Amino acid sequence: MFIALEPHGRRLGKAAHEAALGRVDDAGLQVLDSIVRRFEATGYPDVTGLQGALVAEGNVAAAAYPGLDYIVRVEEEP
Repeated sequence: MFIALEPHGRRLGKAAHEAALGRVDDAGLQVLDSIVRRFEATGYPDVTGLQGALVAEGNVAAAAYPGLDYIVRVEEEP
C-alpha cells in the first residue's frame, strides 16, 4: 500500500495493478503521522523490498518485523 500525496497523487491509482482505497482527511493525516513515527521508532531499515515476499508468502514474510503496522479491516463509507 502507498499513499499518494499532492501534487501528483491524483495521477496515480489508475494502473491495472493499483486500486484506490479512499481519501485521507485531516484526522487521517494525524493517523498517518502516527504510523510513520512508530515505524521510525522501530529502527527497521527500508522494507520496500518486503513487498514481493509478502505477495509470495503472506504475513509470515514479515515475521522478522513484529513492529510493522498492518491493515486490520477496511470499511466502506455509508
